[in-house]
Amino acid sequence: MAGLSGDPSVLRKLNSAAVLQVLHGALLPGTAGSGKAPQAAAMTLTEITKAVAFSRPTVEDVVEALLEQGLLNELQPTPSRSAGRPARRFGFRTDAGYVLGVDVAPEWVHVLVADLVGTVVTSHRAAVSRRTDGPERMAAIRAAVAQARAASPVGGQPILGAAVATTGIVDTTGRVVRADLPGWTGVNIAEGLADVVGAPVAVENDMRAGAIAERWIGAAVDADNVAYLHAGLRMGTGFLIDGRSPRGYHGAAGEFTQTGGKRALKAFRRLLDHLPEAGPDQPDAADGSRESVESLFVAAARGEAAAKAAAKHFAHTLVKAVEGLIVAIDPEVVVVGGSLALAGDIVAEPIRNHLASACVFPPRVEVSPMGDDSVALGAVRIALDQVEARLFLHDHRQ
Repeated sequence: MAGLSGDPSVLRKLNSAAVLQVLHGALLPGTAGSGKAPQAAAMTLTEITKAVAFSRPTVEDVVEALLEQGLLNELQPTPSRSAGRPARRFGFRTDAGYVLGVDVAPEWVHVLVADLVGTVVTSHRAAVSRRTDGPERMAAIRAAVAQARAASPVGGQPILGAAVATTGIVDTTGRVVRADLPGWTGVNIAEGLADVVGAPVAVENDMRAGAIAERWIGAAVDADNVAYLHAGLRMGTGFLIDGRSPRGYHGAAGEFTQTGGKRALKAFRRLLDHLPEAGPDQPDAADGSRESVESLFVAAARGEAAAKAAAKHFAHTLVKAVEGLIVAIDPEVVVVGGSLALAGDIVAEPIRNHLASACVFPPRVEVSPMGDDSVALGAVRIALDQVEARLFLHDHRQ
């Protein structure tokens, strides 16, 4: 067909979106989110015309407009032995803009700046206290975002979108409707970051973001039905059904039950009794800091008997607390994330064994390669989804 017919301004947007999507999809896979960029792939005008099924003049006009907008690159032509000029080649500009992914945990703010295919260019982490009140925590997030932006090689390119993954339950406006952190309930994160980001800000629960990251570049790549178990200084679950993350009526889908949450918290406190003794230059293990909790799971992975037994007992208690959720969603894969992932198969084994008897169809159990970073990376993916929905004119809802 010779392009779409109708209102000219709408047609230009639709045609531009179609060409952009084809060239974006032509990127050769890399390890997005890890800092390694996908390899640039290019297409000729003839190849683009065939892919979008528009007329060649339409494609030429669209490509020239996208070049002027800075969304495409014209790459060096491929050397040819035939006579005549080599065909022009075009590629999607991954650095035409950037996104922010922010993890708001009880004891830190982690900000990632990534390009338009998710390659991380800057990572900034700032410590906060679990006792920090709402306004002070919001100020810390704003400061961390500003510092990450200042340290990023974005030049004059814009921030096109951002997503914040926070502990607690949030509504669709970006407001925290329930949280255990002091003064955090009622805070509208999207509004609080609007001026410092300068682009649309999506806000999501941290465990939901972790599940999204695992499906994107983690232990559940290409799995549409996923359960995510995260444990460390924060605990929770997230899940995907048919590739989407259901929110539920109040945005609380996937939360611990009251009984399950108490059981998991009691098991975690018991776990702290087995923390390795701190060395002279290490934080006191009794403080339950991120480093000390991680040290226990690392000790378990090394095979130290006490740490190994404590980690296995905790993992078994944790999966019992959420077995109802896992049975209900019938996942293909259960991902073990957070600091708990540092113990590897030591904790995956009791979870796997329990689910083998609890589930009609036992899922496979995998250990996250990202640990705590999965939440910030999930926020990057959410931000990219929002930006791509605008660029490609899709109606995208998680």
